[in-house]
Amino acid sequence: MKKSILIGLLVVSLLSTIVFGVGAAETTTLRFASGSMGGNFYMIAAGLMQLVSEKDPTIKLDVVPGAGLERPLRVGLGDVEMAISQTANDTCAFKGIAPYTESYPDIRGGFKGLGFNVLQFIVTKDTGLETIDDLIDQKYPIDLVVEPTGSTDPLFAQRILGFYGVDFDTIKEWGGSVNGMGYDDQIIYFKDRHANAAFQNISAPSPSVEEIAFSKIDLRLLKFSDELKKHLEENYACGEFVIPKGAYDFLEEDIINPGVEVGLIFNKNVPEDVVYRIIKIVVENAERVESLSPSLKNVFNLTPASIINLGVPLHPGAEKYYKEIGWIK
Repeated sequence: MKKSILIGLLVVSLLSTIVFGVGAAETTTLRFASGSMGGNFYMIAAGLMQLVSEKDPTIKLDVVPGAGLERPLRVGLGDVEMAISQTANDTCAFKGIAPYTESYPDIRGGFKGLGFNVLQFIVTKDTGLETIDDLIDQKYPIDLVVEPTGSTDPLFAQRILGFYGVDFDTIKEWGGSVNGMGYDDQIIYFKDRHANAAFQNISAPSPSVEEIAFSKIDLRLLKFSDELKKHLEENYACGEFVIPKGAYDFLEEDIINPGVEVGLIFNKNVPEDVVYRIIKIVVENAERVESLSPSLKNVFNLTPASIINLGVPLHPGAEKYYKEIGWIK
């Protein structure tokens, strides 16, 4: 009797190995770096994880939080296999441009289109400034507020100033000031008249800028020159985005500003067929992806333009799929 039971258990065990062991062996797990838990990027990553799992159970995405500047670095090192990341950070990490001290050539692109931030240089109208060139030419002593060092806001502010051969210290030499602080404190500084300028790398309209304007402070967005836009495009993978008239109460016309897009990147060692299947799922379920976050509404629209100017080479798996659907030759 006991012998029969033992044989039966062995048979069940063998069948279980045959049925479930093959599937387990074929499952690929990728660590997927996103933003902070509870944040917008984390929400999008969690939604993509669920979508991919539903459409292809052999691919498991393990979502992990991560800061914006570190995500491309982690992908380049292979610490994570994929990430949501800004194109500007990707290209700087790939090339070894500041704030990165070395290059990470193993970063590969998937697509962009998971949202964007627009570079916005805001000043009070009483400065009389209308363009960034005016600021430089007049050596105007602005009292500038910008997020603390370590975020992309001061990084891009310095890149813009650097195009003209100046920096934050130069503004101080002109008699102005530069103070690092969060968006809420920037509102307070404007209201207390301790600031008359701010720089933000954020979606438009910016809630803090709206709050400043609501305080009856007359504001203006400084315009970028074509030469500056080209510089930011060629060196930091920036695109151009329209801030439409009325996005802010004080905005009386459409303004085209540089900005950075957010997309998906992979480590080059992720198998070609795995990336191919992930990209295929995303493209063929674009409406589902758009519903993952309010920030993607009317923004996420994958087209051939979604794979141009990624700042890093395409992953072979992504390239294979885009060739298959005719987006690239």
